Amino acid sequence: MKSFELFFNMLHFSLYKATYRLHLLGTKVNPFLLLGKIPIIKRKFEEQGFTLSHVVNSYMGGYYLTISGGALAFIVFLIVGIISLIINDLFLRPVEFLFLPLSGCMALSYFMCYVFVFQKEKFLYYFNELDKWPRKSRMKLYSISGIFLLVVIAAFVYSLKLI
Repeated sequence: MKSFELFFNMLHFSLYKATYRLHLLGTKVNPFLLLGKIPIIKRKFEEQGFTLSHVVNSYMGGYYLTISGGALAFIVFLIVGIISLIINDLFLRPVEFLFLPLSGCMALSYFMCYVFVFQKEKFLYYFNELDKWPRKSRMKLYSISGIFLLVVIAAFVYSLKLI
């Protein structure tokens, strides 16, 4: 179970860093950050002790953390769906893939993400640990995560032929 937790958190960390890097490319035209330049909004955030950029980019509840968490749940849904389609094909299609089996796959994938990543905010511990890794190790992690995502997408496209 600990290896699943580590794998899911490594994938979540890679997705978070990828979305954050995309954010850095589009910082100049990000409408959420442009709102922070309006004086009344800027003053309200300063009164509360925050900046809008801190709210958007923080680990605890930032916008890009939400995007990476949703992407992680979707990737796990694809994996569970692929496995169930392959098992269904091995048993000569006893189950038609309509709403009920897909909703079961969605519930299982969200439950797995919740238990291994989001419960008690385990990702914060892993994010802090993975940030301490040397740059070369993190680049290797990003490469492996990217290859894994390409394999999942290719397997999903292949599994569509099984339907």
